[in-house]
Amino acid sequence: MTLNAANREATKKGVCRKLRMNGKIPAVLYGRKVESRDLVVSVKDLEDAIKKSKTRELFFDLQLSDGTCKAMMKDFQKDPMNGDFVHADFYALELDRKITAKVNLSVSGTPKGVDMGGNLKVFERMVTVRCLPEATPENITVDVRGIGLGKTFYLKNVEVPEGVELVVEGNAPLAMVAVPRGAAAAANADEEA
Repeated sequence: MTLNAANREATKKGVCRKLRMNGKIPAVLYGRKVESRDLVVSVKDLEDAIKKSKTRELFFDLQLSDGTCKAMMKDFQKDPMNGDFVHADFYALELDRKITAKVNLSVSGTPKGVDMGGNLKVFERMVTVRCLPEATPENITVDVRGIGLGKTFYLKNVEVPEGVELVVEGNAPLAMVAVPRGAAAAANADEEA
């Protein structure tokens, strides 16, 4: 996505307030190989880009006065009273250097444990990955048809595209098929009889 950004000379509170009154917000661009610079971006353009985005992480081609810079929106602040954007931080990307990003997770299929009367419980809706910026997936879909009754599928077992690696600690569960309480009590009663 393309986002126009202009250089910002003045950084005082009053200047930033005037920017916001005119539909713009102050922003900053920084990175390992770029000199930090203060910018101004249109709130409407930023909101439109966020609405159109299919990914958790927002990547932009920042159109600057001296060229284009590939950047990721690293952070933003909103007014706690009205929810309006008040500031944005952009990180200049190096296309040959891996980044860490959050990617949406979705599940597909009906687990075999659900067909046996269980309830699917999904614990995670996103996962952290490391990859080159251009290789960041929009979404990772996990086939959960193989999860049996009382069984768990772990994040470390999620298949990711080539060039993408999961950043997962330990045995974090993604989903499980829970045994319904009534079925568990009935199974215990059968064992006791």
